Amino acid sequence: MYRRMLCPIYRHFLHFAPQRPKSIHTNCNYFLNLEAALASQFDAMLQSCSDHSLIKQGRQVHSHAICSGLVRHSLVGTKLLGMYFHCASVVDAKNTFYQLDLQCAFPWNCMIRGFSIMGRFDFALLFYFKMLGAGVSPDKYIFRV
Repeated sequence: MYRRMLCPIYRHFLHFAPQRPKSIHTNCNYFLNLEAALASQFDAMLQSCSDHSLIKQGRQVHSHAICSGLVRHSLVGTKLLGMYFHCASVVDAKNTFYQLDLQCAFPWNCMIRGFSIMGRFDFALLFYFKMLGAGVSPDKYIFRV
């Protein structure tokens, strides 16, 4: 049987899963397989993965976001970038970045912020100049680190 101590990510989004007399893992699988999952629910799951540095579970949530088509949603995309940076997976962050809509400032802000927090100011400046080259105007959140 399942131990009383559940994985932290399951505790955080248990209230999103349907309340049925099934195991927590069955409920979470049911939730993740729903076609019309809201971006805010993926946001909550990714925030939980980020808070606890759960890269494996974050990648699972990412794959479910791809299957549901929500990966291009600006909220989900930026949360994915933030989660990968928080878990120190720069390669995954870069791969995810190039799958997003790069005409808005959100993904650019997240990449610049992620590199700045990691102390990679050279890459932060590189992405800033790439953003300007792509015709995206910086907003007031770009320099908030």
